[in-house]
Amino acid sequence: GSDGDTTVGSKLSAAVRFGDAASIGNGFSAHGGAIETSLDEATAELAKMTQGVMCFTTEANFKLKQKVELHKTYLIEAAVTKLGIRGMRVFIEAELKDPDSGQVAALCSVQMANMAKVTAKRK
Repeated sequence: GSDGDTTVGSKLSAAVRFGDAASIGNGFSAHGGAIETSLDEATAELAKMTQGVMCFTTEANFKLKQKVELHKTYLIEAAVTKLGIRGMRVFIEAELKDPDSGQVAALCSVQMANMAKVTAKRK
């Protein structure tokens, strides 16, 4: 698209379930690293879908708010919240929540660099 196009507000929804191999404490909960990885992957997929394949994470902030049960399906919702100058930076937020109660178990805020835009600027 042209520089006038915007993808702010674009969203991605995904389902995730953690098994025994992703547990801590002998099955107490899903491991924080597994939870963070699922959020990171969701934000990266949204960036690829809306900005192109040349995006990579430069900053990520995660908040683990409550226990994530094993063998239970959770909903991840991610959204593009802002684009930087010329689309070189992409800001995305995501939540992992219980689809039944709506309770947010974990969330993240990421900043990605769109190398296709950075490289295009240098030419």
